[in-house]
Amino acid sequence: MLGFRPRLLLGLIASLMVVAAFGAHAGVCADPALRDQAAFARHVTPVANKTVKRPAAYVWSATRIKSDLRLRGGVPSEEDRRTLLGMVKAHFPDLVVEDRLKIVEGGPPKEQWLGAVSFGLQQLAHLKRGSVRLQNAGLRVSGEASSAKDYVEIKQTDRESSPERSVRSSTAVGCTRHVRR
Repeated sequence: MLGFRPRLLLGLIASLMVVAAFGAHAGVCADPALRDQAAFARHVTPVANKTVKRPAAYVWSATRIKSDLRLRGGVPSEEDRRTLLGMVKAHFPDLVVEDRLKIVEGGPPKEQWLGAVSFGLQQLAHLKRGSVRLQNAGLRVSGEASSAKDYVEIKQTDRESSPERSVRSSTAVGCTRHVRR
């Protein structure tokens, strides 16, 4: 009959060990501790245990409504905030400023950010009402021009902006026509 066969038993045990080792290596092992340990041994972080966070957009905006100017969003540092408020005072000395700025790390380089904000405030100065919004490296200007001359100035500046600029800009500005009777 079938007698005791040690070679068959050893072969079966060896086969089971190989299957278990390759199963843990491939990450299909049912035991999570063993799977994590095998992944660590291969210098691989299991995807299920890794949280990937998407970086939020870096946003700053200025909105002009009547005699008010509302500042919102992030600034890279307190020094940049003071610089920005100085630019606002220079461009809009008669407006009431509502400052809702927050210091937020991780923004664009200081020179790039200040240059884009300065350009945006210059454009906003031509508007009767409107806003500028800087999101990462994109600047959007929208609103109603104070006069036909301001409208032409905004459109001309938008056309002349070089493609090599580090900030992309888009403009949606209208001009109110006054009809004389």
